[in-house]
Amino acid sequence: MNNKHFILILLFALVALSLSAQVSNDKASFGLHFGTSSGNGYSMRWMGETLGIQGTLGAYTLGNNDVKFGTYHYDDLDSTADLINVTKKGRSTYASAAVNGIVILDHFNMGRFYLMGGGSYHYNRKTLHTATYEKNQYTDSYGYSRIDYILTDDPITRSNETEHGWVVGMGPGVELGITRHFHVSFELPITYDHKDDIIMYIPQVGIYYYFK
Repeated sequence: MNNKHFILILLFALVALSLSAQVSNDKASFGLHFGTSSGNGYSMRWMGETLGIQGTLGAYTLGNNDVKFGTYHYDDLDSTADLINVTKKGRSTYASAAVNGIVILDHFNMGRFYLMGGGSYHYNRKTLHTATYEKNQYTDSYGYSRIDYILTDDPITRSNETEHGWVVGMGPGVELGITRHFHVSFELPITYDHKDDIIMYIPQVGIYYYFK
């Protein structure tokens, strides 16, 4: 991460924290939010008359490390290599945290229209399993044979692939009251991420239960 990225993230964090210091806890809510700069997972919202603050935190694990490799491999018949490595994904773990400030632009009968800005950080770790296959040497046989299958059923190597990423964004949103307590929210931010990509038109959505 270069200095430009660090300063940008710090700026958004300071804006969000300054908003949180001014928000009264008149309307606190708990729910789920899914988006790029909003983060993915459980979310808390505190909404005042003109300002709000939102925090999101989520994590999950998918897959398992019980990865099986077949004795033969036929997907690379055009390859001229004597040895090839076949990699399969095992267990993956994902975590996300985000903070966003909200400036309420207008109130209407069923909800409010607002501008939301902030950012999210995510961590993703994948376990990769790799086995080596040898090209069959017989003239009447095709494909590759796993060279270690006689000795063990385990892959030859295991490695972890880790990604740290962040997204900052700002854009309009609307919150609609379905009932007195349940509200849904939609946002359409412009975002900038750790890959230097600027992306627009990826919606964010949330559902909240308000305690008051």
